[in-house]
Amino acid sequence: MTMMRSLRLLLLVCLMSSVLPLPAQNRSIVACQYWFDQGDEGVVEQPVSATDTVRLQVHAGGLATGLHQLYLRVKDNEDKWSHAQSWMFIVRQWPKHSVQQVASGEYWIDDHYGERVALAMNDSVMTFAVDGTTVAEGLHTLHVRLQDDEGRHSTVNSWLFMRAYATDSTRAVTAGEYWIDNGKRTTVSATDGQLTFVADASSFGESLHTLNYRAKDSHGKWSQMNTHLFVRTVLRDTTLVNAVESMAYWFDDDLAHATTMAVQSDSLTFAADASQLCDGLHTLTVSLTDKLGHHSTTNSWLFMRAYATDSTRTVTAGEYWIDNGKRTTVSATDGQLAFVADASSFGEGLHTLNYRAKDSHGKYTAMGTHLFMRNALRDTTFVNAVRSVSYWLDGDTTAMTSVAATGDTITFTANASTLRDGLHTLSYRATDAAGRHSGIETWAFFKRTERMATRIKWYEYWWNNHTDKAVRETVESDSTEFVFERQLTVPEYAKTDGYSRNSVARFHIVFGDDGGRISSTEWADVSYPDEQAPVSTIEIAEQTEESISLKWSANEDNIACYNIYYSAGNQPFVLWLPNTTGTTATFKGQPGKTYRFTVTAQDQAGNREQYDENKVSIITAK
Repeated sequence: MTMMRSLRLLLLVCLMSSVLPLPAQNRSIVACQYWFDQGDEGVVEQPVSATDTVRLQVHAGGLATGLHQLYLRVKDNEDKWSHAQSWMFIVRQWPKHSVQQVASGEYWIDDHYGERVALAMNDSVMTFAVDGTTVAEGLHTLHVRLQDDEGRHSTVNSWLFMRAYATDSTRAVTAGEYWIDNGKRTTVSATDGQLTFVADASSFGESLHTLNYRAKDSHGKWSQMNTHLFVRTVLRDTTLVNAVESMAYWFDDDLAHATTMAVQSDSLTFAADASQLCDGLHTLTVSLTDKLGHHSTTNSWLFMRAYATDSTRTVTAGEYWIDNGKRTTVSATDGQLAFVADASSFGEGLHTLNYRAKDSHGKYTAMGTHLFMRNALRDTTFVNAVRSVSYWLDGDTTAMTSVAATGDTITFTANASTLRDGLHTLSYRATDAAGRHSGIETWAFFKRTERMATRIKWYEYWWNNHTDKAVRETVESDSTEFVFERQLTVPEYAKTDGYSRNSVARFHIVFGDDGGRISSTEWADVSYPDEQAPVSTIEIAEQTEESISLKWSANEDNIACYNIYYSAGNQPFVLWLPNTTGTTATFKGQPGKTYRFTVTAQDQAGNREQYDENKVSIITAK
């Protein structure tokens, strides 16, 4: 077997004066450096004579088989280096023959590679049967790989399978049960071995929940529990779906100078003025805002800003070559360079197509390189020979519809009239003349039935998380707009329920229309005078033979100070740390003695917690 360990790459690097910030006659290339992969070791530097083109032979001998990267940069006569350019290439074993044949294979189960079973070819066909009777019940993996006539192995293909004994063919599903979260279990009966139920989640809050279920067979044995996560949400106002109201864009990280523009239709077109930017690499960032004031994620694009120093310069010719082969020169027409590269004489495998253009000043551009794979044309009757397209909605492949192809265009109409309002998916795949399927393409779409104009009929509001204390009132005026004019007075229960913090409670309100639809929940944080004393706790964090580590905290953030007290044995409490702003301390006691600790807090508004000796952490010193 011959391993290719020596690789010669010929690079031509061309710097045109149009990309330099100074006139071309004042600058020239004097040196270049190249290296492989990311390491700083092995950097090779070579001087360059005064010319527009750098011709460099790169020796890649000694590189391991596999994917590598070549980096190159040049230096000018002002001792300034260019950005490093990089190219990817593969070092691989060259086969002895132009066509490789599968000679044998092997398979093994799970991680038992040492027990792999050899497979042989029989008239170019490999057939084998895997004996799964020796593995335990449960989930397993089958691994298979092939070997060609030169001893090279393919990648490993793996499949999951379940091993289970059919202990009783008369066993059937007779019943089942299901429950949501940790709620009450509901029992259902099976019909013809099929278990069907509808779980009512209408009484659960808006959040993440779990649906749990299991089946029972005719022997009274239960299956394992199955669990599915789902999110319960109240139907919102679909008029705000995709309602983009404005867009902002900015260059680089200069968010302070962002440009905002209103969105008037479903299409958005804008021109970003980059004339004030300096030469070099920049980013253009865009963010959208909907009618509720919610911002989208940002999208960013890289672009290069360069001055056009000579508007008369045009492309006049070019040249291209494959790998290190002969170069072919082509002429440009109206500044456009077009060519067809003939790769029919090259072997099957990975190749590079290299090309560059020459302008009316005789200057060449930097070399462009594209990797491509050369495969022998097998059967041209199957090229793009799509025979049909199959499509289905919402992952229901049992309702798949097939449409025959006529010509190069396939048109089909998917009937979504039976779908409920909401988010759905349309999936489709193509099938060629050989019966092979393409990958599956999927689009999400939103179905919404047109409704008559409605008005607000009622509203309901509550504080913090107390939906049980919600107040519902009727809207009498005939309007689709509503302003809550009542003075927002925070009730006492909301101040002391543990949800309000730092003298701020949250007000929630929802609206309902005469069509039975409910809006999204709107909320606002409402401040109220801080008249509540803080509540603090203290606990032992750690204890050693020499000291006791204590920590304490309060139920609000605006704490001005703490007072820490301790008692030795049954003695009265003594103030240990007065007016401290810390939340941890170390206490050194006498071995074998019992100590008690308590704490009081005072907030920034002057509310002082009442001293309480019942709120105590007790510790016996070692």
